[in-house]
Parts: sequence; structure tokens; C-alpha cells
Amino acid sequence: DFGLETAKLLAYSFDEKNMRAFLLYRNLSGYHCLDDVINRRLPPETMASYQVREKDILGLLAKAVLRYQGKNYFYPDLKPKHVFVDFMNLKIALIDLERFEPLDRKSWLHRFEFVRVLAHRNEIKMFLSLLGKKNAALSDFMKLSRKRKQ
Repeated sequence: DFGLETAKLLAYSFDEKNMRAFLLYRNLSGYHCLDDVINRRLPPETMASYQVREKDILGLLAKAVLRYQGKNYFYPDLKPKHVFVDFMNLKIALIDLERFEPLDRKSWLHRFEFVRVLAHRNEIKMFLSLLGKKNAALSDFMKLSRKRKQ
């Protein structure tokens, strides 16, 4: 258990020629897309609800990411648009999990510990850069990451 929810997949289509997919998920009732939060595309009262619990929400997300990384899983699509948050119940849901997999299934290079650490570090760095802001909660995210690596 990684401490994450997932959306129920209702339908999908895959274009083998262009290697692209279309996924249709059931609505995650009560959840808000983290990308909408970051870009302030939610009503003011919803944004206020997020701001009150921001540190808890990002801490919960950090712990979930570190939990799956600790079990040698990798999610190259960890982006705010794939992360959904239930502010009231403090739950995190992810979508687009088709590339979420153990590092053991990646190339032979990922058998080396330093390559795994680098992959996980880059995963977190990319996610933080996509969040587009630096604050105490994000700093905590990185501190948790560094502690696990030591």
C-alpha cells in the first residue's frame, strides 16, 4: 500500500502507430486536480480550503511518493495534472498509471543502486519544478526525500 487512491478506468484506446493513448476515468468526486490548484483555476473558497491544509497535503504526497520509491517503484508521469487531492479527507489519487512500474522492469542500468537513486531524485525534482513555486511545504518535501536517501 502506497497511501494513494486511483481513479477507476472506464475506457481506453491506444494508437499503436503513434504510440499514444486516450484514457477515460470515472470522476473522482471530492477531489481536485493539483494542476488546477497551482494555477488557481478553482473557486476562492476551494483555494482557501487548500491553503489551510497545504502543508499537510504536500506532506502526505511526499510520504506517498517516498513510500513507493522505497519499494523501488518509479512513476515518470508524476505531474500535477496527474495528481488529485481530496482536501477534506486528506487523500491523494493518481491517474495515468500505465508507466508506474518497479525499477526492476526498466533497463539493466536500473539494477545499480546509484541509477535508482538518480531516477528517484530526478522524478522529485521534475515534479517540484512543475509545481512552479518554492515554499516551506515543498522544502519539507525535499527534506523528507533527502532523509530517505541517507
